[in-house]
Amino acid sequence: MEPIADHEISRILAVTAHPDDIDFGAGGTIAQWTAKGIEVGYCIATNGDQGGEDPDIPRDQMQVIRQKEQRDAGKILGVTDMEFLNYRDGWLEPTIELRKKIVRAIRRFQPDRLVIQSPERNWDRLGASHPDHMAAGEAAIQAVYPDARNRFAFMDLLDEGLEPWRVKEVWVMSMVT
Repeated sequence: MEPIADHEISRILAVTAHPDDIDFGAGGTIAQWTAKGIEVGYCIATNGDQGGEDPDIPRDQMQVIRQKEQRDAGKILGVTDMEFLNYRDGWLEPTIELRKKIVRAIRRFQPDRLVIQSPERNWDRLGASHPDHMAAGEAAIQAVYPDARNRFAFMDLLDEGLEPWRVKEVWVMSMVT
């Protein structure tokens, strides 16, 4: 199946586990899309508190630092919308609750294309198979189908004015580590 041409795409939503994942996984591609006038948003599942290697930075400050860095990087790339779901870093699971939050983001942003992390383990590059990456990818693909398009999935979102939305295509990032 051929990908939809960029000129037919208005909005793209990237769903990732951590602050900085999208920058490593697709930053250059995001920059190309925004340069073409495509609106790009991010939905980042965790708060990023386990990032970094400096033991002198308090863990409660790490999430503040990483989220600021992500916002700054997003501005440089032309990202117009950014949402942090603030799950604990390293503890992400593809739960119904996470799926619902991603469905909410999809219905709110209404992307034509979703960019996600692979839900599959890569035995050749275990760093790309971080459990949070796989959980975010699995929850995102389940949010696309069947949930985001299904009026009867998470019916309370209708009360928020969030009508079902059909994502036209999903791209899976490859992260070389």
